[in-house]
Amino acid sequence: MHDYPAFPCSSQSGRNLGSRSSVLRRLTAAAIVASGLVLAFNLPSTPSNATSPDQAPVTTNGTEESTCDPTPLPLESTSALSGGGTLYSYDLDGMTLNAPVPPNGFQPLTASAAQLAEYDFPPRPSSPADLATWQNEMSYATTPTVPNPSLGIGCSQNTTFVNGSWSGWNGLNSSDTNWVAVQGEFSQPASWGCAGDAESSWVGLGGGAGATGGAGGLIQEGTSIYEDPNSTYAPFYEVLNSVAVQKKYSWAYPVFPGSPSLPPGNGAYLDMSYDQSNTTAYFWIENTTTGNYLSTSWDVALGILQTGEQIYDGSTADWVDEWPSGSGGMADYYQNNWSDAYAELGSTGGWQTLGSTNPENDYIYTNHYVSDTSSWSVTSSTTSFQDDWWNCN
Repeated sequence: MHDYPAFPCSSQSGRNLGSRSSVLRRLTAAAIVASGLVLAFNLPSTPSNATSPDQAPVTTNGTEESTCDPTPLPLESTSALSGGGTLYSYDLDGMTLNAPVPPNGFQPLTASAAQLAEYDFPPRPSSPADLATWQNEMSYATTPTVPNPSLGIGCSQNTTFVNGSWSGWNGLNSSDTNWVAVQGEFSQPASWGCAGDAESSWVGLGGGAGATGGAGGLIQEGTSIYEDPNSTYAPFYEVLNSVAVQKKYSWAYPVFPGSPSLPPGNGAYLDMSYDQSNTTAYFWIENTTTGNYLSTSWDVALGILQTGEQIYDGSTADWVDEWPSGSGGMADYYQNNWSDAYAELGSTGGWQTLGSTNPENDYIYTNHYVSDTSSWSVTSSTTSFQDDWWNCN
């Protein structure tokens, strides 16, 4: 099944995405059954009895059950970088989270490849088409996030082991370990009230419904809505595997950096990758409306050692809107329009469109109605889709 999370770190080493050697775990049939069944089939259209929400989002409809109160993770150290910036480092159960902040006036469009790597910017692509997309997204990146004195760890998990309500696309491939990076963009949806406690929109690697190697490891990043009791909107990133979830390792819960702020209507651009050569996940979360961005890296080697299982699962690239589990259910976000949905296959340095990733579209129908109102069939050029969710009866 295909469930992942959502509130909010980076490395001096560059993003050389390494070899594609197989490092995947396998779930047993029993574990897959225990994770819940995701049904994948076509919806003809929005049902005739479905009604859209009111014209203004509700901001005070939360419950005590849905409160998100992450545990603080204090800043461990800061150090100067050779390019004039500062590296902020956190220790999470022995694993290092690094957040490099470039100096004032840093210009990603004219920076060298080494400078981009030092500050964990998404690498500059070589192909003209990919370069144009990269230049557009990096043109908005004007204000780096200065990390908080402490990060938030905790709240609900989006995992492959929890029955949830979700919709989106899995990019599939015949090999288990080919997808190494994924990106996507959307306008942050608002909470419209009605029934529901939480919602997360994210990109990820692993955990897909059609994964040939199972869905144990997951790396993801995105934005969340929590009704707690006022609607809270926040970015997050997360790494996990089945053992970490079952044993409740603190590092398997979402990390909430607090910034960049992503209120309703602001543009969210997500770029995430994993480098097998140094067991490091790279997270880029950008508010394209304000220009504020966050770059973070997370060396997950110790987590792999602790659990005896891989965290990286390259069998799917994912673009998802979902309920992140816990109390309550999906917050009614009404509509989310995704664009610039691309994934990188096999560290080639080139991006494939969502439509050329052999995608599978899935959803769960529970007490609410969820559908992809854009065409369920895609062409090789497809990079956008629309998810709807509401139940304002």
